[in-house]
Amino acid sequence: MRLVLCDDNKILCDALRMALDRCGHPVVATANTTVLGIAAVAAHRPGACLLDLRFPDPPDGLQAARVIRQRYPRTAVLILSGFGDQAVRAEAVRIGVVGFLRKDQNVDRVADALDVIAAGGEIFDSVLTARGRPADRPPDCHAYLLTRANGK
Repeated sequence: MRLVLCDDNKILCDALRMALDRCGHPVVATANTTVLGIAAVAAHRPGACLLDLRFPDPPDGLQAARVIRQRYPRTAVLILSGFGDQAVRAEAVRIGVVGFLRKDQNVDRVADALDVIAAGGEIFDSVLTARGRPADRPPDCHAYLLTRANGK
């Protein structure tokens, strides 16, 4: 799945780009502001945008996610952030993001999440459960998420 990465940390973008390219998720553009991130989504029409929440200049990541979901509904938005209280996460779900991961995940976890999203599923970290996932289900249960993606 082709990706746009949007994070104000350039080193993180560059490192993630190299790692995800090797995992079979080609990165077509990186952006260090949400304005540039939205423009990259418009230009490349990727399958997904991996998006941080906090940026030094507006709009913030939630506002950018809202714009991307409204203007480019075929681009899935996966939030990758170092923070996010329950209200922020709930708003992200209302906007229509398909995933929310903490930045303390390893690259394999991010690549796995992208695989789930490419299959039509949703993936949320252990702090926020996936819509409809039983509370007793392990947060990393890919089989469940893939089953949801297949409508079962």
